[in-house]
Amino acid sequence: MKNIISNSNENVVLLMTGTVKPNTFATLALKDPDIRREQYVEAISYYLTQTNLKIVFVENSGVLLADEFEEIAYKNRLEFLTFSSQPSMPDKGKGAKELEIINYAMDHSKFINESNSIIKITGRLKILNIMELTSNFLSRVEQYRCLFSSNIYKLNKMDARCFFFTKDFFPYLKSVGQAINIKYSIEMALWDSALKYCNYHGVFKQLKRPLRVKGVNAGFGTPYEDNFTAALAKGIRHYFRAPYFYRKMKNELKGYTANE
Repeated sequence: MKNIISNSNENVVLLMTGTVKPNTFATLALKDPDIRREQYVEAISYYLTQTNLKIVFVENSGVLLADEFEEIAYKNRLEFLTFSSQPSMPDKGKGAKELEIINYAMDHSKFINESNSIIKITGRLKILNIMELTSNFLSRVEQYRCLFSSNIYKLNKMDARCFFFTKDFFPYLKSVGQAINIKYSIEMALWDSALKYCNYHGVFKQLKRPLRVKGVNAGFGTPYEDNFTAALAKGIRHYFRAPYFYRKMKNELKGYTANE
């Protein structure tokens, strides 16, 4: 794989969430621990070679992957954290576990403690245009300072596979996310926390480009096929739909502010 590492981005950390041995099976098709482990290792290797970012991999079933990455060259860019998440009764689904992992990372990661901004990525997936998206996000942070950035794929739902935020956004997501369950997804919680964030001091901006994803959808077990043609179609759709979603958010924010 060609190495395209450029100058360092010291103020942003890539947070990869992982569960090798799932203890929630609601809305989850991909359950095999060996397959999941292999996908995580492959994705971490991708981000090590194709980005210059510091990487925090946080796993919630007590499995350590650090022994897969012994190269000295990567030691200053990799941080591994693991804990054992307890099953919830009733099962709240994978979105609740995802938020639990992010919360653990915010509390325990040295890299995150030393940074200002976070890129959250579902750990089995490769975002093929990650560096372009990161550059766009950081340029916007210089402009707005307090920023949450994701893509809206449906009204009231944001793409939780990969999103960007300055750390001041997380308390809003943490608060709203306590309600996540089978019927109220993390995608919905991201939308609602964005409204709450914007109502106070933050800014929401959609990503300038759609995600180009390579990997397997855990919920359905189907592969993501973001080839050139698919990416072009998504880009055109994103260009025309973004203004519509901004208007909807603006209208909802007016109502949200009035209710406050």
